[in-house]
Amino acid sequence: MIFGKKKYHNLSDEELIEKYSSSSKKEWAGELFNRHAHLVYGSCLNYLRDEELAKDEVMAIFEKLLAELKKTKPQHFKSWLYVVTKNHCFMILRSAKSKVKNTAIDSLEIGEQEEIENIESELVLMEDAIEQLNPAQSSCIKLFYLQEKSYAQVAESTGYTMKEVKSYIQNGKRNLQLIMNSSYGNAK
Repeated sequence: MIFGKKKYHNLSDEELIEKYSSSSKKEWAGELFNRHAHLVYGSCLNYLRDEELAKDEVMAIFEKLLAELKKTKPQHFKSWLYVVTKNHCFMILRSAKSKVKNTAIDSLEIGEQEEIENIESELVLMEDAIEQLNPAQSSCIKLFYLQEKSYAQVAESTGYTMKEVKSYIQNGKRNLQLIMNSSYGNAK
């Protein structure tokens, strides 16, 4: 017991509320708190799943109780206190969820930005690597991969045979990978 006033045990919750409302003496509200603190703690623990946080929030709810009982005279105190406790816990959970969400969004944005920068640097390396290929491989690679032309369309555009186009693309792709690997290794 916080206040240890056994002399108030014969008063109802409603009588204690009335006495507190008229006098603002915390001992009346303290008796209400003593009677129901274990229920408030149990509810907080149920919602918040953290013993220390639940203990802290019981005290916060008691402070809220002091203010609310000056404005409100609930007819069914125990039910009213449960609703106040539940709403308080939901507010704590929403706030915590929002913080976690914002942190996750910030992390995601940082990660996405890094990924975009990596892709951009790889594209620059690839553009440089394509220019290092021989002209036949370079033109076939650009038409096939960048402009998404078919083998037949590449052959028609370049004047190479279908066999030459396939060879230039295959060899160009291998050479491109070699150039990219050596460039990327040098860039690190």
